[in-house]
Amino acid sequence: MIRSLRLRLILVGGLLLLAFVLLSGLAINSALHRYTHQAEQQRLQGIVFGLLAAMDVDEHGAIFIDSNALPEARLGQPDSGLRARVLDENRQTAWRSLSSNEESSSSFDTNIGEWQYRADPAPLLAFGFEWIGTGDKAFAFILQVEDRNSPLYAQQNVFQQRLWWGLGIAALILLASLLALFFWGLRPLRQVVEQ
Repeated sequence: MIRSLRLRLILVGGLLLLAFVLLSGLAINSALHRYTHQAEQQRLQGIVFGLLAAMDVDEHGAIFIDSNALPEARLGQPDSGLRARVLDENRQTAWRSLSSNEESSSSFDTNIGEWQYRADPAPLLAFGFEWIGTGDKAFAFILQVEDRNSPLYAQQNVFQQRLWWGLGIAALILLASLLALFFWGLRPLRQVVEQ
């Protein structure tokens, strides 16, 4: 009877502990994922605003951005993972950063004044805008920024690994404490049975 009772308590306690640890880990992981997406979107928005501030468009719609005025140095480094490009109204590349050594296939049909964000497989933010040139001639563009080596995503991955390792170690410690508590707590009952 004692062994049966002890086994039941250990099984129920262990399953409750496992469920608690798993649900806690999933809740923390989900909150971190949402926060990382929001922070990444805001970071890319800052880069878009920096590029717009450094941009100049001539009377034919050609775009010029001074490489010294780039909002982030990685835009000027080939294969850095941070890429930017501007598409004209025909969805042709009007400008791209030095870090964009190949033509990107991913794009959005973004309207003027509209933001679009995609988090996977790599964070990509698109902004549609209109440039009014000389003679009130308007040019429609889409500015896209993509970061395949996002520092925020790298930090998120490190945190996730530490989170699951920490929760696993905490679960083992709690399980060992639970076992010790059951053995100690059921000792008087065992003595009664023996008597």
